[in-house]
Amino acid sequence: MRNSRVFIGWSGPDNQEIARKVSNRLSESGFSSIIGGEWKASLTVSEEIIDQMNVCDFAIVLIEKESAESCLYLI
Repeated sequence: MRNSRVFIGWSGPDNQEIARKVSNRLSESGFSSIIGGEWKASLTVSEEIIDQMNVCDFAIVLIEKESAESCLYLI
């Protein structure tokens, strides 16, 4: 499993910092990580994130309670 790529998605200002910490810990364990939205591509944010996810083997998504509750209305 080492050398696998992990996508880290996040919402909310607190989770952005947590995503960086998770990324650092994964690197220490031999994984490569991509934090959602940190590529500076010419794509829209949603296209960029989908492209980032497509090159990864695993995903971790950090969602704040308020964001999770608002997502329920979209389902």
